[in-house]
Amino acid sequence: NIAGTPNPPVGPGYLLRPAPHVDLNVIWDAAAGEFTGGFRTADETPAVQYGPAEAVAYLPATGRRERTSTAAQYDFQGALGDPYWVFPSSARASNNAYTLYVGLAAYGVARDDTFTDDRLAWTVESVENLTTPSANAFYGYSVSAGTVNMQLTTDPAYPGAQMVLLASGHTHLNLLFKATGMHRVTFRVRGTLAAT
Repeated sequence: NIAGTPNPPVGPGYLLRPAPHVDLNVIWDAAAGEFTGGFRTADETPAVQYGPAEAVAYLPATGRRERTSTAAQYDFQGALGDPYWVFPSSARASNNAYTLYVGLAAYGVARDDTFTDDRLAWTVESVENLTTPSANAFYGYSVSAGTVNMQLTTDPAYPGAQMVLLASGHTHLNLLFKATGMHRVTFRVRGTLAAT
């Protein structure tokens, strides 16, 4: 929840935190040989990580946009004038829209050559709209020099979409949803163990 927007309704057991910035952070468990993830807050010291079942990132109505560009590279946003909802990739845009500034991070993975080139590849495993099951489109993209770089989606128009992040790294993408509702996005994180 961000100052300037109404408090969202929350279920029992949830607590509203006025955090302007959170990261979807992954942790490497060497003993188990697996990654885990969750929301890592920026408003608590030390930072606290909440598991997938423990936290919800709320996107207020101020995150709504409409497609305004006729350029083909923006076709994923729908037809001209179609609505979409987005966590912006820049702090300024997030502040102007009173939305969370949501990052993607691997703070829980040491940059110690455990993985080849300390590189981790993120992909989207699945997207579910728990409110409207048929409306599940999700896109994570950046725009550089006017060109869209699609990195996270299950849309078959973008085969092989992935985001590469260094161990202990951090980045931001525009996180776009094509419909309102409660979404569950499941990511797959892969790394090649240098030792084997």
